[in-house]
Amino acid sequence: MLIDEFHSVLRDKVEERFEHGTLNYYAICALTKGFADLNRYGGIQAINEITMRIAKAAYEMLIQKTHWNGRPAVKIYGWCEPAQQGPIVTFNLLRDDGSYTGYSEVEKMAGLFGIDLRTGCFCNSGACQMYLKITNSQLLQYYQKGKECGDTKDVIDGRPTGAVRISFGRQSTIEDVLVLEQMIDYCFLGAQPSIDINHPLKIEQYSATISRLIVYPVKSCRGIDLERSHLTKTGLQYDRVFMIECCGTTLTQKRHEKMCKIVTKIDEPTAMLSLYNADDPLSSVELPLFTFQKSLHTGIVCLTNVQTSECAAAASTWVTTILGLSDCKLRRVAQDSSKSLSNEAPYLVVNEASIKILADVVGLTIKETIDRFRPNLVVRGIPPFLEDTAKYMSIDGFRFEVIKKCTRCEMICVNPTTGVKEPQLIVALRNFRQREKKLGSSAIFEVARV
Repeated sequence: MLIDEFHSVLRDKVEERFEHGTLNYYAICALTKGFADLNRYGGIQAINEITMRIAKAAYEMLIQKTHWNGRPAVKIYGWCEPAQQGPIVTFNLLRDDGSYTGYSEVEKMAGLFGIDLRTGCFCNSGACQMYLKITNSQLLQYYQKGKECGDTKDVIDGRPTGAVRISFGRQSTIEDVLVLEQMIDYCFLGAQPSIDINHPLKIEQYSATISRLIVYPVKSCRGIDLERSHLTKTGLQYDRVFMIECCGTTLTQKRHEKMCKIVTKIDEPTAMLSLYNADDPLSSVELPLFTFQKSLHTGIVCLTNVQTSECAAAASTWVTTILGLSDCKLRRVAQDSSKSLSNEAPYLVVNEASIKILADVVGLTIKETIDRFRPNLVVRGIPPFLEDTAKYMSIDGFRFEVIKKCTRCEMICVNPTTGVKEPQLIVALRNFRQREKKLGSSAIFEVARV
């Protein structure tokens, strides 16, 4: 149906033109129970007042969402005063360049968070045309390009063909809005500026490139080398967002060398994290990258309190078995937290030139030496030990301040493959740095975006 003229696309077969199935006329028997249920909650008016407050909270949350570059992240359609509409909000998400995110993509990500919402034109193509500003000729072109009701052709020629609608009812709570917000933040706003291997950067007046990008999804377990990653305020995306706790203590390889046997793998399309036993690849467990739990727990990481939530019991049982301990808990940092589980600064950076000198001294390869320092960014192209005096670095105009020189602890003595402690590295590092009269006792520095 077009706005100002009748148009109907009929299906080829007559039987396909009828509604699927038979109306559930048996449901009329439940009307008495249904009305009684409404009365228990104060009647339609009371339910409407509660749900409208929730819808308004969702609306106010959505209109405030912006991308890292200040551009709006949400476009809302048809919001009116509460007296003029029901407890629904209809919107589309925008990317950081102003283009539209398809509603099918939003629906898929929402499903991972347990959110049920409706997408498309909601059986109201006239309203779709009006709010999306689709002309009659454009709508006809969409049909000619194969657009059908219920399909996933959500963006055609850069224009949305539908929208996302959230509806609130008697059982909805304000926590539902929080879950929606976290889904949007982590799936659609977390993709801030991205960097990849060989990406240029500047440290002081020197031009350099990134030779390795590494994230450690589970604190103190094995890392993942990436070709590309996103920059966020809390570090590289997915870096140190999980931790293992036992008896109220956050575990690290300093005391529990078996943690180096836990291999991590991220599958972004399904938003799942897989953990494997390096000695037995058939032993594994999967868990969602994103979780929401109302019950939060305060964990302590390097004397700093961090809010976390407990992951599925199966994941905690698996890490307990691998580490040979009792009652370990796998926890995830709260998704609205401004902190990751890194020790102090969001990003750890090493200078490849400094590492090469140190590797030659101790007889290790450059990669082996880097892996022991557990950095996020490996920088190539600057002089050795420039990190001693560097104050800042910049990537694509984003400024990072050097917070401190990181004095690596005995973690660098743990062989990242076998878990065996080999103290010669930290001894050689200390002796070499003192002999060369270099500042500090490390080749790694910590930076944060400003």
